[in-house]
Formats: sequence, structure tokens, C-alpha cells
Amino acid sequence: MNLGLSYPLTPGHELAGVVVAVGDDVTKLRPGDNVSVGCVVDSCFGCRACADLEEQYCSNGMVGTYGSITKYGRHGPNGAQTHGGYSDAFVVNERFAFKLPRGVDLAKAAPLLCAGITTYDPLVKLGCGLPASGRPEPKKRVGIVGLGGLGGVGVKIAKSFGCDVVAFSSTAAKRDDAFAIGASDFVLNTDAERMKALAKEVADAPPPPEERPIAVDEEEKEGTGLRTQKPPGGKRDDPVRAAARRRLYEALERELGDKCAAERQWDMSTDDEDAGEDAGEIERPGAPAAPGVPEATFRGLDVILDTLPAPHDLQPYVDLLSPDGALVVIGLTGDAASTIVPSSLVFSRKVLRGSLIGGTRATKEMLEHCVTREIFPDVEVIDASGAFYTKVFHPSLGFNT
Repeated sequence: MNLGLSYPLTPGHELAGVVVAVGDDVTKLRPGDNVSVGCVVDSCFGCRACADLEEQYCSNGMVGTYGSITKYGRHGPNGAQTHGGYSDAFVVNERFAFKLPRGVDLAKAAPLLCAGITTYDPLVKLGCGLPASGRPEPKKRVGIVGLGGLGGVGVKIAKSFGCDVVAFSSTAAKRDDAFAIGASDFVLNTDAERMKALAKEVADAPPPPEERPIAVDEEEKEGTGLRTQKPPGGKRDDPVRAAARRRLYEALERELGDKCAAERQWDMSTDDEDAGEDAGEIERPGAPAAPGVPEATFRGLDVILDTLPAPHDLQPYVDLLSPDGALVVIGLTGDAASTIVPSSLVFSRKVLRGSLIGGTRATKEMLEHCVTREIFPDVEVIDASGAFYTKVFHPSLGFNT
């Protein structure tokens, strides 16, 4: 994969600092404000993506914070390469500068402009975020593949949404760290046999309670094709069961006519106080599985964020998705091919998609969500000397970027 970079290059793209001066037309910021800048510093402002505040997908090409060529006249002279934020000062259009509250730790807030928005945006787009009620509806199961800089923050954000989070890593030593930051399960993805076993559990799992079919008894009501289950002790149905039964018989009546109507009249007697052993019942969502159907120890995942930056096989993660689940690739792995079995998508309506960062609207929302809830990456501020620089590549650093 050729990103068109020209070297030498210092790729700083998670900036945080204090405003020292503003232009005459700036209205949202003033000197003394805490501010942050992410991976984008300019875009055309005229295409559909820009109008939707999804500037990272600008049809005419965004200008990245580093390694891009300026072309819209808002980030220095056109035709120059951007050089990132490892500098004493940085000039940027106010559209791409995000105000931070006073008192926030700038060192902790800065990585949110990359790792935070890169994991936040696809989770929200796929329905894992908090709706207006403040609670996920319904609760999602999310997998995070890779526990580096992106994955560590991704686990924290998914957990803050109330999701059940499964962390995947090739480093067994990160197991305790994964649980500490909010994961409910940990999978060593280099264990091929375990990955296959989990995929089999997902494939063999019964549907969740809200999707289970109507529980049945041995007896069928003549002429209706409807099987019923008697309530324990022949006790009266509660109003929810009665209403559900009414709706079902009304639908059957429309299909089968008078005979079903007579059956319906017979069954409605179960609403009487003295209903006996003949009372019929429909199992409500959330009831236990039918006898003899085991519960799976590993349920399929609704969303998996793949943060791995090296070429790898995607199929094992597709196999861990629930029907309608989505595998989102957010790690740049180069142009190495990864084979996906098409039928594994088609027969379960699964989705393979990619995601970059997030636009200006989503970035503001992410910062508000994370800062107010104190969701920050684990950071260590080090000197830029060579001795400390080598440390960032050592696995002992933990969730390093």
C-alpha cells in the first residue's frame, strides 16, 4: 500500500496544546483555550462527505496532518508536504481544532484524536453507542482484535457503551491488562485450536432468548397447526401472555377462517379466573431454552474491530460473528491479500467493512463522551532522545502506539 509519503518524515498526528493566537475570522476559539488536533487538517469543504462533516472521506482528498500535500489554501501554501505536530507551534483551520476543557490532562487527551476516534466512530455507526436513553438498546457483544494503542482504547470505549467486550491478542501476558480495562473475556488468537472451537460454538449456538421459537407441547390443536404448552398447575395466564395469544389467533383466523375462529373462542376461556388444565400458553421472550438444548459458552459477536497492523487471515474472525454481524478493519495491513469465504458472509448476512477515523462532528462527540467519563488511554510521557525512543517498540510497554 502506497500512501504517497515522502521521507524524511515525523508522523505526529495526535496534538494537544494551548491556543496562543487566533485569526480575525476565528469565532470558536480564543487565546488560552486548551485545544487538540487530529489526523486531518484540511479538506475541500464542497463535496458530500464534507457537507456531512465526514471530512476524512473527502471526495477530492483530505489533507492529513502529516505526509499529505496541501491543496486548498487553508494549511500553508499549496503543494507543500505536511509535517505533523512534533513542533513548538502549529497553525490549523479552526474547523479541525477541537476545544478541550480546562484542567484536562493534555498528554492523556491527545491520543483520543487517533485511537479514540478510530474506534469510537465505527462502534457508533454500528449501533453500539449510547442512544438518547443513555443505555445501549440492545446490549451488543463486541470483539477487539489487537491490544495496542487502538485496541486498548477500543476496549474502554466499548465498555463505556455497556457492551460485552471480548479482547483478542497474540500476547498472553496482556490477559490481566485486558480484564483491567473492561474486557469480559480474553482470547489468545494465536491458539488456532481454540479459535476453531469458539467458531464451532458460535455455529452450534441456539438463538438468543428473544429469537427462540414458541415452546411446544405434545398436543396440537386440531385444524390450526398450532401447538400449545400448558402453564404449570393450569394457572391463569398473565396479561402479556393473553395479549400475545390473542394476536396470534387473530392472524390465524385471517388465514384459516371460521374453523380457527372457533378454536380461538375455545382458547380465550383461559382468561377466566377459573381456567383449568386446558389453558394454552405461548412462551415469552427471555424464557429458558427448550429442554435438551445446551447454552453456548461463547456467543457470536455483533461487531469486531480488527486493529492489527500486519497482514493476517480475516476468516477466523468472520466465523466468530453472529448473523448480521460486522467485521470492521481499522488497522492498515498493507496490500497483502486475505481470503474470505463468500458463503460465510452470504448465509449469515455478515458484513466485512473498513473504517478510517471520524469526521469533525464525530470527533467532538467522542471527546465529550470520553472526557466527561474520564476514558483515556494509558500514557507515559518520555523524552524524545534515542534511548527512550527504542522503548516504544518493546512489548513490555503494554498498550503502545
